Amino acid sequence: MYPTTKYPHRNFLDNPSDLLYYDDRFRRVLEDHRIYIRNNGNVRKVNISPGLAYRFEFNFYGLLRFHGVPQHLWWLIMRLLDPEMTSPDEMSRTLQYYIYPDEAVLTQIRGFHASLFTS
Repeated sequence: MYPTTKYPHRNFLDNPSDLLYYDDRFRRVLEDHRIYIRNNGNVRKVNISPGLAYRFEFNFYGLLRFHGVPQHLWWLIMRLLDPEMTSPDEMSRTLQYYIYPDEAVLTQIRGFHASLFTS
């Protein structure tokens, strides 16, 4: 079992397998596949109104929480932005949209990752 202090998100996850999204190795895999994730499957472009962009300036994760995005996807969605953000406090009031990835594509990448790193 993971220590609660290292994985504080654990109590908020809907599915225990979502912990994989907090694993450094899996995040590197997602980083390597950002262009693939952005351009394949049924990705959704979610528009952000100027009022919401202003309200959540410097708080990208707050915006995603407001939109009801599952927490395990927050980091990935932040990395899919153009221009890319490395921290949620880089949220600008000029941000017009974010990309919501296709779950089928993420499942495919998860399966590939699991085949490499399971014993």
